[in-house]
Amino acid sequence: MRLYGKCLVLVADGQKARLFEERRRAGPLFEITAQLGDLSSHGPEASTHAGRVHDRRGAGSHTTGGPSPTEKRELGFIRRLAERIDAIASGGGFDDLVIMAAPRALGQLRQSLAAGTIRRLSASEAHDRVACRPEEIHAALHALRLRPTAAD
Repeated sequence: MRLYGKCLVLVADGQKARLFEERRRAGPLFEITAQLGDLSSHGPEASTHAGRVHDRRGAGSHTTGGPSPTEKRELGFIRRLAERIDAIASGGGFDDLVIMAAPRALGQLRQSLAAGTIRRLSASEAHDRVACRPEEIHAALHALRLRPTAAD
């Protein structure tokens, strides 16, 4: 276990993200969310339903299927977040990455992050901690590192 070296701790869900820096192992967390910049979408907002298709003949109609507008917004947010984390990783300013995210967001992040960033992923937890205080995140990080297998 390394005692020195920076670790980034990303806490996210499908709408919000917070970024922390741990400058030494088991040291205090410093919130650096400002480095993520603006992650909001700049396009028009979609309606709240997926849409409906009506048959030309008869009374048949059905939904179009596929992801809902909410799911599309979440996926767009996760992709923008992954791009920002990749950019920070390419700068080489840290040694490890830990991700604590809601289960679906964690899966999407893993798929969206670049291979170089994934190699720095030392642990992950499928739990939404965006609203937690830094002390709670620090305690969860400590507990996560004590597990026999730190990466999910």
